[in-house]
Formats: sequence, structure tokens, C-alpha cells
Amino acid sequence: MNITKPIILNYSPDNQTLSVFNKLRTDRESILKVNELLNISFGKGIEVCDPEIDSNAQFKYKIGNAEEIDNIINSNRRDVYDELKKFPDLYDQGDGIRSAVAILSSLVVNKSFLYFIDEPETFLHPPQARQLGRDIAHLSEGKQCFIATHNIDFIRGVLEAGSKRVKIIKINRNENTNQYFCLNNEDIKNIAEDKNLKFSNILNGLFYKKVIICEDETDCKFYSTILEAVSPEKYQITLFCAVGGKDQFKKVIPLLEGLKIDYAIVADLDLINDKDKLKQLLNSIDGNCYNQIADQHAEFLKEFEEGTNSQVKKQSEIKEEIRKIFDNAKSDEYMSDETAKNIRKSLKRINDYALLKSGGTSNIPNGACMTKYREIHNYLKENHIYLVECGEIENFIPTVEGHGGRWVECVFEQYTDLNNCEFDKAKEFVKSIVE
Repeated sequence: MNITKPIILNYSPDNQTLSVFNKLRTDRESILKVNELLNISFGKGIEVCDPEIDSNAQFKYKIGNAEEIDNIINSNRRDVYDELKKFPDLYDQGDGIRSAVAILSSLVVNKSFLYFIDEPETFLHPPQARQLGRDIAHLSEGKQCFIATHNIDFIRGVLEAGSKRVKIIKINRNENTNQYFCLNNEDIKNIAEDKNLKFSNILNGLFYKKVIICEDETDCKFYSTILEAVSPEKYQITLFCAVGGKDQFKKVIPLLEGLKIDYAIVADLDLINDKDKLKQLLNSIDGNCYNQIADQHAEFLKEFEEGTNSQVKKQSEIKEEIRKIFDNAKSDEYMSDETAKNIRKSLKRINDYALLKSGGTSNIPNGACMTKYREIHNYLKENHIYLVECGEIENFIPTVEGHGGRWVECVFEQYTDLNNCEFDKAKEFVKSIVE
């Protein structure tokens, strides 16, 4: 940021600072270009304040409202330049805007072909970091920039402006050893543009040791809170990301693989209900992945259906239950919340596979069916897929009613102490994911 310092006439400034200053002072097009970019991110502009205007005998950059600065640059009137003295000095501004001015000015003014830029987004708000990424990508046409960053907003901006020209090198550090991976920009671009993933935090996984992919935000909130209680150290290096349902898993896995991100998929137990969905998910890891357990899966589904027929409600039983619910309900004109809840409970187990969601592995018949399930379960774990064996997240704390976000809120309201034994099963599950 030395470029933004005042230049004292009695001292010899470094060549880089003087070169940028002279160009911005004498070339109207250069300073207008810099100000055009500053206006987008900050609504500001800069102008050079000459010594004859400033009694301190220093060349300074002044900063102010973009339109007012632009009027001064485009005017030769003395009274307008007198107004320039009243603007704040750029050097007294925050490090974020000073750094942006230095970077943009250097790229606009200098004829160099090689640049090294360290953490250009430092001190900037996310939208400004993203815009700076776009600006650098545009200004670096015909040049080569080596940039170190830990900011996903900056990366998004760079890719939006020039993804075909960009190579992203990810460095994974394991103790004293660095591993370097050249990432596929198209994978990052696909995430950034996907309507379901665009506003997720999945790209932030580039900067974490491990990413846990969940079906929705409810799961992320619950599991991340549990992990913080179990292992604060691992919590700091683990990102939980919601992708909007099981169907999104198969789209995310190839991208995570391409980005060299260590990941785990967390899914409700009913993932194994549907042959096609499980096949698509596993084959997104490797085209032949599902074939390794195809026979076991087919056998499991057959054994499960045969072994649970007696537990599935018949239509006549459901009708009778619902009739009794209405008979016991208040004779109001509209259905009460309590009546609706009781009907939903009655309908919850209308097929055999609903038993997996409601009761987890306890509803899997013993014998061959359980044996095949264990084989499938272990194979999925080997491929980073973890099944919620109690059925669904709400079954971890069955003493709390509800579903989704409201259920999570009620859990932490009712059990404020995370050392409570009610969380033991959830803790064991989370531990198995982050091992």
C-alpha cells in the first residue's frame, strides 16, 4: 500500500510508486479508468493533489464522492481545484480501499507482464472482494498474475470475469508437507451457476479440512452444534453444507472429488429404499461403484419387503384409525392442529419402507436382511456415505416432538446442557463422520 502514501518532494520515492503517481497525474484516461472501478465497489474516486495546492509540499491522493471527483478531473477551473484540498487524504482511509487503489492503479498504469498479489481481498466486504476479483481478471488481460487468497467471494469474482484464463491451485498442508492440486475451473463454475447450489456455502469447502454434506440446513445446525461440543478442534476445520435434498448429492460428489475436498455425505436411512437413487449416487463417485453391491442391495430389498409385510397397516386399519380420530375430535367447523397431527401419525406407516424412517434399523428383520444391510452400510461408509441408522435426525432425541427447524430449536431449548445423556447417540454418530 506504499503506492497510496504522500510523495514528499525532498525524498526520492521508489520507482514503482513514482511511476504509478506520474501516470495517474498526467494521463487522464488512466485515472478515469481507476475511478470507474472504484466507483463500482466503493462509490468513490481519487485525484492527485499537487504541492502548489497543498502547503505541505507533498503530492497526495485525495478521495471523495465519485461524481464530485470526476467533476474536478474534468474541469480546469481554479476554484474547483481549491475544493480538492477539502477532500480527505487517501492515506488516512481504511486499508481495504487503499489496497484496492494500489492494486487497480498498478494494473491500469504499469506495462509489466508479471504480478504477484498477496491476499488482495484483505479488509474488504464480501461484495467488494467479489468485484475486485472481477476487476483484476479484466485488467490482467495479456498479463500473468499470481494471487494468494483465502476468500471465496474473490474467487467467484475472478471466475465470473474470466474462468477460461484462470488456474486455481489448492494447497493442502499435512503437518510439514504441502500437497498441490490444480483444480478444474469448470467444477467451481458449475457450482457457482447451479440454481440449487449457487447460494449454498459449498465452495467455502476449499478452505476447510473436511466438508459434511447434509440434506438441509436443519441437519447442518444440529450436527455442527454436536460436533462443537464433541471436538472444538475438529469443529474449527469442518464445514457443514446443505444442498437441498438427497437428489443433489449425486451432483455434488463429482465436484467435491474434482476440487480435492475431503467430504462425507449424511443421509436419512431411507436412502437405501430406492434402487435407482442409490445407484445414481454411488455411480457419481465411480461409474462402476453400485455394481459392487447391486446383488446385496437387491437381496436386502427383497428380504425387507417379505419380512415387514405384517407390520404394514392395511387400508381398513388406516380408515378405522382416522375414523376414531375424528370421533374423538372436537366438533368444530375446522380441523384442529391436534387432529391433523394425529392423522399424519396414522398415515406415517402406510408402507414398509416408511418403517425405516420411523424406527431405523430396529425395524430391519433379523437374519439375512440384517446381514445384507450391514454389508451395504459398511460399503457406503467406505465411500464417504453415512446413513442415519435411527431413521432420521429427529429420532436422535425422540423425547422432543416436531420436525425440521422447529424441532432443532426445541431440542436445544429443552436440553441446554449438551453433556446431557440425550445427546449420546448423536455424539457417537457425529464422531464416526469426522474420524
